[in-house]
Amino acid sequence: MTATDNTQQTGLTPMVSVHLADYPKADENLIDEKMLGEIKLMREIVSLGRAARSNGHLKVRQPLAGMKVMFSNQTVADVFWNSDFIDNVRVIQDELNIKEMKVLADKAEFEEYVSFALLPDFKKLGPKLGKKLPEVKQYLAEADGAAMLVELDKNKKAILKLSDGEVELTDEEIQVRLTAKEGWTAAQGTNCVVVLATELTDELLSEGRAREVVRLIQDRRKELKLNYTDRILVGIQTPSRMIGTSLHEHIEYIKGETLAVDLKKGQIPDAESFSHSIEGEKLTLSIALASGE
Repeated sequence: MTATDNTQQTGLTPMVSVHLADYPKADENLIDEKMLGEIKLMREIVSLGRAARSNGHLKVRQPLAGMKVMFSNQTVADVFWNSDFIDNVRVIQDELNIKEMKVLADKAEFEEYVSFALLPDFKKLGPKLGKKLPEVKQYLAEADGAAMLVELDKNKKAILKLSDGEVELTDEEIQVRLTAKEGWTAAQGTNCVVVLATELTDELLSEGRAREVVRLIQDRRKELKLNYTDRILVGIQTPSRMIGTSLHEHIEYIKGETLAVDLKKGQIPDAESFSHSIEGEKLTLSIALASGE
């Protein structure tokens, strides 16, 4: 009998082998649909945040000042607000390396950050509208995108006044595309739109460099096959005032993340050094176990 077989047996229900046992049936009464909905929405927000970063060519380790989120409808918004949203906001900010997250309820307010372009769904409306389709396309292109989105969200339809009468279109027959305005980058999903601020202050850039240094040290720890709890000494050499300033401003953060007892200027004796470039500036590091480890 294997250890696995033994651990699966009880005095009441002996079995020949766990490998011959029936697969256990799931108790669907234990499924928390509310939690599943919250997690699904959280994952979408984070995924869109990463897509927005990619669209704006912003590295994941570069902190950003803020993000705005707009939900597609009130039902989705209720899922967020009825969750442990304070904790969820912290998780989202941490995952996306964002300083502040704000949820916007007014689609018109969102127009400060993005512009909306409306297009007819040609596959659905071609057979329905026929020769009217070009005029509908032009009407939507010239329409106030934010205002029509509000109408679609409220009524699930929009009335278009064409040259030969009115046409009613549902929210499923109109495609919405967005473009981020200057200073922002955006991504659109099924349940929400996420917009990230792209302006990088000196403080944000400095923190981004510190995070890059942390990554370099952590990668070196792995190469040296150090234990997770090992304390280290880090030697730093750089002619760059920019990097030096970032290290000085974030020395405690770097030490805490890397379990470094100290960051010292110069080479650590008997430790092999390695060099890297941060924003075109050279940085040389050396790492050794701290005494007593």
